[in-house]
Amino acid sequence: MYISHTSRGGIIMKGFLEKMTGYKWAAVIAASLTIVVLSGFLLSGRSAGVSGGFLGPQVRQEKMASTKQMSLFSKSSTNLKYKETMNQSDLPMSERADKYGSYDIYVDEQDTQYVFLADSDLFCGFLKTGASLETNGKLLSEIEARGIADAYLMETLGEDQREYVYESMYCDQSNMYHITYASYIGDIKTDDECIIWVRGATGEIYACSMFNRGRYDSYRDSSLTFNDSTSLLMEKHPELEEDYNDCEILDKYLTLSDGGSLVVTYEVYNSQDGCTQEYSIPISQT
Repeated sequence: MYISHTSRGGIIMKGFLEKMTGYKWAAVIAASLTIVVLSGFLLSGRSAGVSGGFLGPQVRQEKMASTKQMSLFSKSSTNLKYKETMNQSDLPMSERADKYGSYDIYVDEQDTQYVFLADSDLFCGFLKTGASLETNGKLLSEIEARGIADAYLMETLGEDQREYVYESMYCDQSNMYHITYASYIGDIKTDDECIIWVRGATGEIYACSMFNRGRYDSYRDSSLTFNDSTSLLMEKHPELEEDYNDCEILDKYLTLSDGGSLVVTYEVYNSQDGCTQEYSIPISQT
């Protein structure tokens, strides 16, 4: 069951970086007169630094002169300049199985922020500046907004082997459509999600996040065995048995632990304390 977004008011966008829960990412972006929260990573000017690693944004001096070329929406290639590197993992890259959770941020002359997997050219999303509340004027239909998002995915990824399957969409109070896609391995959903934000009044794509893009490519030819049962969940996490009748599984997805092990993570809501926690179960690979 996919997490329902319809009950979330305001302009909270699930998808773009401040660490939220477990292996999911979220982002806090100050833009214009409003603060936009996107689940996936954090674009902010907060300073942070830790010996051997860091949590939050950090300017890496060796990258200061780094540039990239990028084209969006069939426009001519744009020169991008390095801004900062964002780390949203508790561990430095040297202690993790891969670099996902750490991203290099580049900007163009309009201050649009482009996201790349750290130390790579793998494009993982973008964010335009100048968010605004759009409460007046004509609103695109869900079909029209979905068509715009689908076309953008096709333009960006083409016949890419990482196929994103449409999951859900909703329109928030600022008339911004949030359209979510997910990548699967067989019948198992992964946390390789793509979220696209479309302005309902204009059809403009304001942001896109796919921060785990390509993370599971090496597993696509593997046979994954997973016993999807609540009994196994209780066996691995007996602390859930006592509150079983008060718990609801909101979502489940395949992810990688920091050590590189495949696990299925359950997001479980407990109505007694109103909290959502994550519980992981190992998955077999052949």
